[in-house]
Amino acid sequence: MKWMRSVYVCLCLAGLLNAEEVKSPKLEVISAARVDFGKYNAWEKKVASYAIKNAGNADLKIISIHKTCGCASATTSKSIIKPGEEAAVEVVILPDSIFGAYSKNTFIESDDPNSKLTCVNVSGQALPFMEIKPSEGIYLGRIPTNSIITQSFELSSTVSGIKLGDPKLDGNREAEATLTSLDAQRSLYKLNVVTKQLAQSGDVRLSLMIPVVSPTNHASLKLSISAKIGDELCIIPGILRLPVSDTPLQRTVTLRILGKPGMSLDPASITLPEYKGVTCKTKKDISGLGVDVDMTFEPAFTKDLFANQVLTLDFGAKGLSSAGVVFKTKK
Repeated sequence: MKWMRSVYVCLCLAGLLNAEEVKSPKLEVISAARVDFGKYNAWEKKVASYAIKNAGNADLKIISIHKTCGCASATTSKSIIKPGEEAAVEVVILPDSIFGAYSKNTFIESDDPNSKLTCVNVSGQALPFMEIKPSEGIYLGRIPTNSIITQSFELSSTVSGIKLGDPKLDGNREAEATLTSLDAQRSLYKLNVVTKQLAQSGDVRLSLMIPVVSPTNHASLKLSISAKIGDELCIIPGILRLPVSDTPLQRTVTLRILGKPGMSLDPASITLPEYKGVTCKTKKDISGLGVDVDMTFEPAFTKDLFANQVLTLDFGAKGLSSAGVVFKTKK
């Protein structure tokens, strides 16, 4: 019986030793995972800091920080966090980069086997230096060829005595922009944008910058107008869902000309989306009229998609307005 007890004790000790050998990192957010700035002036820089900790028993590697908005920057104080150590993740909302109410997620990618992506959130309401009506970005949808776009904006501010300079217009169609002061004391302006006749099918993209002459410490105002003219591409399917993956994924979409069943597309004429981690190859579809696009998505793209929840990749062709595939994360 003594030998049986000895074997039992040895087995228990071996089990304990094996259990001790299993080491794993664990990322924990030990501060509040959500920071709300409330109402503030949009030209101010706002900084949110989150405390994280390695609660595991092996080194924790921070692989990347995925932000979901160009309005922010995001950094971490350490790339390797030892067991029991803490680090900081800092999210900065840049001045004059976002307006109105917002809620933005940032994802911390690590080698924690149980939580590859950990989410922190920042929210607030950025009050603009000048209010732009109807919006700083206008999308007019699809309009017929030979149309003329006429769009007006009203610019106003609660700050008196603001002086704006002449608007600078850039884009892929000929247009004119005129800025008129309606009330200097109330800092009230009207901006009119008129295009020449839009005879050719395709996209309209116009961007405007209006310098702030006084006071001098403010960035230029940015406005945009976009539309689709005449014939356009159609993409099937228009929505795709992708999971987060550590290996490349492949999907195929088909391009055709909307409302023109007899018209043929040339694979060489297709303008492909440019996005990190995405490669595309074109070929004629089975009908000989459309174009199949074989798409390969690297792991980096699926992680960006998970962070952003939704991404759109646009395809174009000469003489046609563009079309986009909407990608959504698949959990």
